[in-house]
Amino acid sequence: MEAQYINKAVKDLLDKLVGDLPGYRWDSACAFSDGRSMTKIELNIWRKDGQEAAGGIAYQLETGDVLHFHYPPMGKDGPDQIVDFLLDLYNLERKLTEAALRL
Repeated sequence: MEAQYINKAVKDLLDKLVGDLPGYRWDSACAFSDGRSMTKIELNIWRKDGQEAAGGIAYQLETGDVLHFHYPPMGKDGPDQIVDFLLDLYNLERKLTEAALRL
C-alpha cells in the first residue's frame, strides 16, 4: 500500500475512534524522516478529554509496519500493520467504553 493511502486510512480510523467514543482524541507527529524511504510517525491516543493516555504507536509511513507501541490493553503482541493495529485498538476501546458505561 502506498504511503498516501496508509496515511488516509490511519486518519480515517482515528477520526472514527474519536467520533464514536466521547472524550477520545489523538495526535501525531513525524518523529523521523530521511527524506527518501523512511518516515517514522508517532501516534498518541487519549481518553477522558485528554486527561488519560491510552497509548502510543510508532509506525513506518511508507510500509505501514508497526515499529513499536505502548498500549497496555493489547499486551505485548499486536498486529504488525498499523491499519490492523488501529482496527483492533478501536474494537478494544469500544468494549472498554461500553463496559465502563454499564458500571
